[in-house]
Amino acid sequence: MAFIALSVAARKKLKRRLEKHAGFRLRGSVTIEARVSVQGRRLARSFSDSSDIFTNLDAAIAWQAVQKASQDVPQGVGQPVVPLADPVPVETVSSSSPFAEWTVADLLRKFGQYHIEQGKVSYVSHISSFLKRWKKLPLVQCKLGTLRAVHIRQFRESMKEKGLCAATINKRIGLIEVAINFLNREHDAELTNYASSDYVAHIKNADKRRSRRVSDEELTLILRHFKGPTARHAAALICFCFHQGTRRSEAFNMTWGDVDFDNHAIRFPKHKTMNYDQELGGQVRVMTGKARDLLLRLREEAGRVTASQKVFNAYARVDGYSLAFRRATKEAGLEDIRLHDLRHEATTRIAALCGHNTSLIKRVTGHRDDASLARYTHTSTNSIAMLMSRNAIQHE
Repeated sequence: MAFIALSVAARKKLKRRLEKHAGFRLRGSVTIEARVSVQGRRLARSFSDSSDIFTNLDAAIAWQAVQKASQDVPQGVGQPVVPLADPVPVETVSSSSPFAEWTVADLLRKFGQYHIEQGKVSYVSHISSFLKRWKKLPLVQCKLGTLRAVHIRQFRESMKEKGLCAATINKRIGLIEVAINFLNREHDAELTNYASSDYVAHIKNADKRRSRRVSDEELTLILRHFKGPTARHAAALICFCFHQGTRRSEAFNMTWGDVDFDNHAIRFPKHKTMNYDQELGGQVRVMTGKARDLLLRLREEAGRVTASQKVFNAYARVDGYSLAFRRATKEAGLEDIRLHDLRHEATTRIAALCGHNTSLIKRVTGHRDDASLARYTHTSTNSIAMLMSRNAIQHE
């Protein structure tokens, strides 16, 4: 929640009042949005007539009270009936927004450009994929001034029919939600966010963690199907991800100048959480022994290399490695293996080598917090039992 141009005391007062009265949200600098459900209908209205935020809040509270009273008074003979004010008040709010003529596609492009300028890459690939694959869908071409919850629901159901997994569908809806929040927060768009869970139910139990591990035998079988000079060179990136646990894009963007063989370290200037790590001077990870041996061999085969030269340059685009990997796994007769599963496998093995010390593991894998690390570590009960036994012997 943004409290713009308010004193500390005023912020506390506003926070207390918003917590006391349910159904109110701050939009922009002084706009208050009020919501209420009346006779099964969800109504919403924004109040921004005054430059004083507390005056707008009082007006919003009064409007909400009127709407609630309308369903409590019986509509019999001689009984007063309180009108429901605007039948669909949010239409007026949305159409008055300076961004009402923007389409959802325009919104996502603006949101993606903002993240590129900020040095963040977490949303960029999702936006690119979204616009490239679904640019002809009605939702993507829908104007923000006319966007409603029904459009989001139709998009959700159409994605189900196309066979997308529940997690991907929720991620696409969530992308629109955060993009609208961005426009409201940074540009005072005052748009009702119909992509939020307040208006559209996301698919439940969609966030299923992958636990697919890749064995040494499976990796060997996959590498056999990397045929041709280009594909064989691309296989080096696959092996590196398997041993170091890097993300695909991190390995693709890595240059020889980022590799420090003497200190067993690799610098990653471009990675998923790089905006956070730039504050700490960039992210430097510990290089595993097998990854170091692989890079030494590649450097020897390449002959003279420059600091700006990419380590892995078999394909001009990072998607080329994923396509080659999928082709090889299919020819090998293996199912349900993705290139990103190599990061899961590497993290699990690195965890065992580091004695499951999360601080040490993150120095190698680059995970930012323990929660994200836990999603990538698939330690068996037998491994944990052996570790407990070893620790017990050391403490005797």
